Amino acid sequence: MNMKPLTIILGVALALQLAQAQDYGLPGDYLLELYPSARALAMGGGSVAACDNSDALFLNPGALGQLTYSEFAALYQRMFEGLHYYTSAFAYPMGRMGVLGMGVIGTTSPEIPEIDSWGIKHGTYRTGDNSVLLSYGRKLGRFGSVGGSLKMATQTVDTYSGMGVGFDVGGVCLPLPWLSLGAALFNLGGPTLRLNKTDESFTTAFRSGAALHLMKERLTLYGDIDILDLLATQDDYSGTASYPIRWRSGVTFSPFPYLALSAGVNDRMITGGLGFTVRNISADYGLGYHRDGSDLNLGFTHAFSLRFPFGKPVPQIEEDLAQKTREVESRRNLQEGQQLYIRGFHGEARKLISTYVSAHPEDKNAAALLAEVEGKLASGEVDHLVTSAEKEMGKRNYAEADNLLSQAISLLPSHEKANQLKQKLLMLSGNAERVEHIKSLYAKNKYEEMAKELDVVLSLDSTDAGALEYRSKISAFLNQREADKHYNAASKCYYEEKNTEKANTELQQALALKPDHKEALVLYEKISGEVKALYLKKVGQMVDAKGLSVDNQDLKKLIQLDVQDRLVNTRKLLDAGQIAPALAEVDAILRENPDNTEAKTLKAKGLAFQEADKAMMLYNEALKLLNDNKLADAEAKAAEALQHDAGNQKAKGLLDDIRLKQRRENLDAAEKKMASGKREDLESARKMVEDYIAVDSENERAQKLLKDIQTDLYVSDANLLIDKGEYEKADQMIQKALQANPDNKKAQDAFKNLREAMDALQ
Repeated sequence: MNMKPLTIILGVALALQLAQAQDYGLPGDYLLELYPSARALAMGGGSVAACDNSDALFLNPGALGQLTYSEFAALYQRMFEGLHYYTSAFAYPMGRMGVLGMGVIGTTSPEIPEIDSWGIKHGTYRTGDNSVLLSYGRKLGRFGSVGGSLKMATQTVDTYSGMGVGFDVGGVCLPLPWLSLGAALFNLGGPTLRLNKTDESFTTAFRSGAALHLMKERLTLYGDIDILDLLATQDDYSGTASYPIRWRSGVTFSPFPYLALSAGVNDRMITGGLGFTVRNISADYGLGYHRDGSDLNLGFTHAFSLRFPFGKPVPQIEEDLAQKTREVESRRNLQEGQQLYIRGFHGEARKLISTYVSAHPEDKNAAALLAEVEGKLASGEVDHLVTSAEKEMGKRNYAEADNLLSQAISLLPSHEKANQLKQKLLMLSGNAERVEHIKSLYAKNKYEEMAKELDVVLSLDSTDAGALEYRSKISAFLNQREADKHYNAASKCYYEEKNTEKANTELQQALALKPDHKEALVLYEKISGEVKALYLKKVGQMVDAKGLSVDNQDLKKLIQLDVQDRLVNTRKLLDAGQIAPALAEVDAILRENPDNTEAKTLKAKGLAFQEADKAMMLYNEALKLLNDNKLADAEAKAAEALQHDAGNQKAKGLLDDIRLKQRRENLDAAEKKMASGKREDLESARKMVEDYIAVDSENERAQKLLKDIQTDLYVSDANLLIDKGEYEKADQMIQKALQANPDNKKAQDAFKNLREAMDALQ
């Protein structure tokens, strides 16, 4: 009878697995008790929390996701009594898709004599244990990774063999930069092997541990605890020395990038070793001494292994891919920028083309195009700045106008209008001082000097209220003074020189300057009849002599005197505010004498009075409509008033008040639109607020609202870009939002969403 002495085989297997100081053994122990590499042996057996290479396939599949480079590793060892032990592992990172791995671990025995129950030898046979692992690991953001393995195990004893399948799962957590925690479950659901009609299942094991990474990860310390039979109870091992629990701890130190020193201890051995790395090829040596006192004490154990990293590390691969992506994106930016420039969108074109030029400074054609676009854009921006500066000058906001013009000239120094306005602004800025000087001259009755200064001020700003007030004062005074001169001359001519005709001429000049000059009017009433009588007498004498002709100068003079009386009467009517009769009178004069210059002047004055009256009437109507809160109708009436009299300050002020009130209501509407969060509402709200700021640029509420709307627009753009996966552009939008308002909750939430989306891809 040829029997296979299984008791002998199991005894040999136990010895070969380096694990059994007791008198029992567990199926599949070699997967947990043996070391996957010489460095793992040197560290005491290897760490579940600090395996940063292909050893992760055997120690913790969850750590596989931490690998950043491809690697092949192999260990072969001829142990005591001819035992062969080997491992090989291959890991291939796929970037954000995770890491694939494949590993083989096993032992084969030397030839064992086959002896029957009678002690007769019948030849030899071999035994072998092998496992193939297919693994996958994936990184979970910056704080850990998980993974699993499909395990196919085989066992051979002479002509008997069996195969089973099981699973391993594990994970690594990195709560702190210097701390890693690891845990793994092995042999879930098997493998179960059948040899000679007997089923044996690998025990479910649990491995856990922690590791410290110090001195910029040059120094690593770890400690692990293994439960080899997780589902067992203490009663299952009542006949053995202890419950199957193992422990390990170790340290590794790299004083130089090419050298690693390791040491460790576990419940069976004291270990140590070193490793060298030359041109990315690592060679490791490990030494272990079995320190227990059982019959299975194997003394010293030596191991050598090689590790071959190859290819680029994942970060480098991702960087290369990102660089290619940036290159494609950069060229797309150039193409889109060219199209936008052709279509006239110079601002967007500059952003895209400048992005390309910053990445390709050697591209002279692109640099020339960028310069051309910036020239066009500068011209457009300057025009806008100059227009804004003119508006500010109209509001007498000279400081803001100066700021705008300075920006314009810095962008385009040769802009003619900007430079002209700058010069004018310098002079306008001195108008306030000139008006103060005019005031002092007025107090000193230096009216001639005042007139010169007023000419300068009003030539620069024809609407300067202070200058207009003093011009009105000086004009009335000078007219009065000049009229007095002509009246005095008329009095002298009439009373002293007895020259009535010359006195009449002087009086007409006095009344032209001041129609309500009382003394001149009294004297005119007295002498006008005498002058008419004089010429009537002359004309009568001509008639009696039958020698009167149409061209007779005395007749013409008499007619002129009649017209003169009518003009004097017209001035009185205008001065009394009786516009309609005055215009009727002057129209009658012009029908008789269309070329009468004085009549034309009085008609123009009368029409101006009429327009001013109409403007005041419209102003009052607009004021009433405003009080009734009919803003649109009130605005129309105030604008119509200014069409009749552009200088009506009351109508102008009322129109500004109406429009400001309308825009204040628009601010309320803008806040409501902003609350919806829709982009079209945000754009509409921004337009409303900008319209308001154009009227009241100092309003703090409007300024804050505009800032908040712009921030929300940035956040809206960022969220759209996050949804599209354009994280870099989204980050730029969020940074703009946070720069505008660091406390904006929406921007902070968008930043959090962006980081979560980016972490999910790692």
